[in-house]
Amino acid sequence: MIKKVVLGAAALMMGSVLTAQVSSTVKQSNGPILGPGSTANVHQSGKFIKSEVDQTGALNLANINQVGYGLLSDADQWGYKNDAGVEQTGKGQYSKVKQEGKTNLSRTTQAGALNKSVTIQQSPLLSYSDGNQSYVDQHGIYLDSKVRQKGTENFSDVQQSGAGHESSVTSIGHGNRSNVNQTSHEKNVSDVDQYGAYNMSAVDQGKGYNYSDVDQKGFKNTSSVVQVYGKNSSTVLQNGDFNASSVNQTAGKRNKSKVEQEGNGSTSNVDQIKGSNDSYVYQYGAGHYSGNVSNVSQKYGNDNKSKVYQIGKKNTSSVAQEGPWVDNISLVVQKGAYNTSNVNQFGTHGVNVSSVSQHGIGHTANVTQASGALIFP
Repeated sequence: MIKKVVLGAAALMMGSVLTAQVSSTVKQSNGPILGPGSTANVHQSGKFIKSEVDQTGALNLANINQVGYGLLSDADQWGYKNDAGVEQTGKGQYSKVKQEGKTNLSRTTQAGALNKSVTIQQSPLLSYSDGNQSYVDQHGIYLDSKVRQKGTENFSDVQQSGAGHESSVTSIGHGNRSNVNQTSHEKNVSDVDQYGAYNMSAVDQGKGYNYSDVDQKGFKNTSSVVQVYGKNSSTVLQNGDFNASSVNQTAGKRNKSKVEQEGNGSTSNVDQIKGSNDSYVYQYGAGHYSGNVSNVSQKYGNDNKSKVYQIGKKNTSSVAQEGPWVDNISLVVQKGAYNTSNVNQFGTHGVNVSSVSQHGIGHTANVTQASGALIFP
């Protein structure tokens, strides 16, 4: 049984409410003037049921609630200050929210297994998709979230609790913010791609065996990755000037961090706690000014490895490795002019290894080691 409702324009201008128990289609259209918007409320339970809500104008509200198996929700809003809320409980659910316009709000909540959420907030014109907000909250196992935003000053927040989740966030424009939280369980994947300037990305992952990939292209972008427990992997790629990357891997062993920055005046901070961690930092500065900074800290463990490559002028590399049994390795390669390298290795037992290679003019190298260290020029 399929129930389809199409409401007239005169009724929709005054606001309309629809409640359905089976598959439904709702189409509502308002004018461009701010006023009482339309409301669509859809409540469904069962198997393989579909809901479609199509709203045009401003100040519209769509609330979709589905419980069951294999349910599909599709909300499409065009205009500004629209609000779409989707709540799904069960297995194999699919939710899509598409909003074209400014200052729209999308809210998706899913509980269960093998559910997928897609949020699209963008318009053909970059200037007509600003100030949108997307919130995704998923609980269960093997859940998937995709967020696509285009414009300026958009915000995306993804909260995933459980194991085996995947989150993908893509934003195009300036001043966008992305937050991904996957801290409750292990084996989660986060992928963030941001194109523009003054963008911010924050990824938090816990329980180990997680993977984070952040790719930012533009200038003055900021990336923060926090991973707890061991066997996590983080990759940060930044292309542009004055970018900043922070990677914090704590309370676990065998973590891997890779940071690549191309541009001038960028900063990379890597903090790894416990042992057998691996850090790789590559900074390439173009033009007459480089001024990149790399800070690597590996503490409270042994068998850590740090590799830093810097190309350009006036770059600074600082590596600190501390542990009770040491056996840490530090490799620093700098090419260009007036670069500085600082290496500090401390421990009570074992052997530390430090290698500093500088090519060009006006370089400075400082190496401090304690507890039976070997120095290779």
